[in-house]
Amino acid sequence: MSTEQNFKDAIAKIQKLNPSAGVFSRAYKLISLPKVELEQVEAIIKLDTSLIANIIRLSNSGLLSGATPTVSLRDAMSRVGLAEVNRFLCLGVSKSLLYRQLEHYRISAYDYWSSSVSTAILMESLSRRTKQDKSEAYTIGMLHAVGKLVINQLLDDLGTSLNWDERIRVERWEIESVGFNSFTAGALLLKAWGLPQTICDTIENQWSPEMAPNPSTLLKMLNFCIRLLHSTGVSFSIKEWTFHESDFFLQEFSISLEELKKIVKVAKQKFAEAQIALMISN
Repeated sequence: MSTEQNFKDAIAKIQKLNPSAGVFSRAYKLISLPKVELEQVEAIIKLDTSLIANIIRLSNSGLLSGATPTVSLRDAMSRVGLAEVNRFLCLGVSKSLLYRQLEHYRISAYDYWSSSVSTAILMESLSRRTKQDKSEAYTIGMLHAVGKLVINQLLDDLGTSLNWDERIRVERWEIESVGFNSFTAGALLLKAWGLPQTICDTIENQWSPEMAPNPSTLLKMLNFCIRLLHSTGVSFSIKEWTFHESDFFLQEFSISLEELKKIVKVAKQKFAEAQIALMISN
């Protein structure tokens, strides 16, 4: 069983091994301010060369291609615009932070990255229909499973060979192994990064929104996206998928199955473009 100090050490190691995470958290807080200049955000992103390269790649991709290729961070951010910077920031950091194998979960780097990016894309798509802030929705989707990274790091630090037995619920295995689940771990990590409480609360309660007091629309959306990806596959690889049209989320927001299939089709295309731009291999 881990201790509070073990947990803090795991968070510190993630921060040390992934400098992009620290740059992301600082940039996100800045973007969230009522008034901010593009140059201020640029100054923070410049602290991470790998993040710069990823954002430039994304700005030249099918996600936002222009007639003239961008070759600098300034050009890339000008093309994207401040309103879209957060989406490209999240995607840029996804490769360094989330494209990694979680040995203790038996999850490949590709599946972990795919789950994060797919959820972010779906959250952003649904935010328009549910009238939620699209940047906040995208960020929540991208970081919804970051707690697994914390627990995997913690188990590495403890020198244990414990691996998830897929015959039991993963949340039960996490609690038995380290004393808390990945939802709590993710919320605590993001709180340590200084992200808004609304994001932390949504991450923590994602699997059981009915247990949360006054569940928010963002929380309901996240839970729905996770369940939807069980049907479509985390990389939208399942061609003949279906979903219950009587699902409580679809009913609450009057989304038909036909409309949902259109949303997934567009999301699949955006996912493929992000994968190509970031050179993510299966």
